[in-house]
Amino acid sequence: MSNSTAICYYDDAEKLAELAEIARSMGITISLPNTDEPTHSERIKTGLERAKREGKKLGRKTNVTEGTKATVLELRNHGYGIKRIAKTLRIGVGTTSAILRAA
Repeated sequence: MSNSTAICYYDDAEKLAELAEIARSMGITISLPNTDEPTHSERIKTGLERAKREGKKLGRKTNVTEGTKATVLELRNHGYGIKRIAKTLRIGVGTTSAILRAA
């Protein structure tokens, strides 16, 4: 007799229970997940919602200071293009655009 593993995914709990009973009657050992526990994505979403309610700032921290923002606006007023501003200040083009949109 060879050892083999088969993995099946079922969303229908009744169908899964029926298959488990058939497998047991055939002497096949099965393992069922605990469906009462929240999934990884559910735990992540719950944690993010809680953090938002607590007023925590989410996302990546920015390296753009108020001085950088002022410099972007000043360079734009002097006729510099977005790409040139970004290259001069060593910031991304998207960041430069976002600063200009917010102004």
